[in-house]
Amino acid sequence: MSDAFELARTRLASHRATRGIAAAAPYDRALAAEICELARAVCPDFTAAIDDFAAGCLEVHKLQHQLERTGRYACTSYEEARRTIYDRVDVMATTYLHSLLLSHAFWPNHARAFEVFRDRFCAAGTTGRVLEVPTGTGLYVAEFARRNPGWDARGVDLSAAAVELAGRVARHRGARVELACGDVFELAGAYDRVICGELLEHVEDPDALLVRLGALLAPGGRLFLTTAIWAASADHIYLFESAADVRRTLARRFEIVEDWVIPVEADASPDAERVPMSYACVLTVPGRSSSPDRAAAG
Repeated sequence: MSDAFELARTRLASHRATRGIAAAAPYDRALAAEICELARAVCPDFTAAIDDFAAGCLEVHKLQHQLERTGRYACTSYEEARRTIYDRVDVMATTYLHSLLLSHAFWPNHARAFEVFRDRFCAAGTTGRVLEVPTGTGLYVAEFARRNPGWDARGVDLSAAAVELAGRVARHRGARVELACGDVFELAGAYDRVICGELLEHVEDPDALLVRLGALLAPGGRLFLTTAIWAASADHIYLFESAADVRRTLARRFEIVEDWVIPVEADASPDAERVPMSYACVLTVPGRSSSPDRAAAG
């Protein structure tokens, strides 16, 4: 097992918010080691990044307790989230992005979402165009570009800190990705694959976002999308209470090709309401036929 993984596990065991993760969480250790090695390579101070992840976990715990008491997320608008988080380099470049990257090592639900992305969405044709928005850490688009070197890969994020980290991730992974700051609602173009992770719950009107994402897909294009169900975070706005709730929202604009409901607690039912879960899916726009040279996901 990697030195980075062992360092992270040992250090997390000393934080009250992450003792359980370090001791007994059913994470994929091979993936955890891979992500920890990546984090050590791209984060300026790996031990500080581990502490940022622990601090992020503590904040999530507090916000989840608040959600259980009130039945609503603490953040009330996209502008509030942008002002207090996305536009602040000191927040984005530390706790936010480091927590997001290391969550794929130590949160089984995030690890599983990445695994289904890698195994079910990254199999593509020899050429094409792929967009990730928002790019976040760049982990997803770098993985796609690394596995599909003949594709033109692009990543867009509001945060300059995210774009900078995504660049380091892509370079370390040996992936060629064009990265830029931008807003999904201002993008144009047609892409054969679009990746949109953890954005639907960050906007006030998910349907408007889905319309925009559908407009970015070329005929036969496919969208990989993830969202959170009843899972608090400082910038979560739109509250989905069940997988059925998410599916109803998606079905207004897309056909669901495949989906995965991943409870945070392993013994929870995927059909439960008001239980923290991750949701991942592959989507197509109904009525848009595939071009002959485009490969289907999976």
